[in-house]
Amino acid sequence: MNAEVSAEELQAHAAQRLPAYMVPAATFVVEQIPYSVAGKVDVRALPDPFADRTDTGPTAIDPDRDAIEAQVALIWSGILGVDGSRIDAHTDFHQLGGDSLSLLTMLAGVCREVLPTRTESEFMSQLGRVIAEPTLNTVSTIAREVSRVPLGSL
Repeated sequence: MNAEVSAEELQAHAAQRLPAYMVPAATFVVEQIPYSVAGKVDVRALPDPFADRTDTGPTAIDPDRDAIEAQVALIWSGILGVDGSRIDAHTDFHQLGGDSLSLLTMLAGVCREVLPTRTESEFMSQLGRVIAEPTLNTVSTIAREVSRVPLGSL
């Protein structure tokens, strides 16, 4: 039987069965899937699932963010091409469209733009934590922790 399913039900179903990085950031229903002349899905012809949001731009800063979290959010915004207002402390990097390559690019950006040079290896040693929970809060917390490490202990 082919019963109609809402976008919310589909999203919940995916979240129960897939790893977090594979759950789509948005789910919506289209009447017909657009195809290119080559027979592939024409992604550019699909509607923008975030078009109805009233974002304030890529540099929108949450006033409750500290400097490190604000810098990390700005890096995420640039790499993922999303408005900064869509990123909060619990935002999952993968649900915004990040993949493994963009995750590594983001980590390199944090090392380059946020951390003192001497702390990069300590930050990267926490990769397992980032992979387990790739949220803005996790990345920012690790950046804060390694930034406070005394020079002689590295």
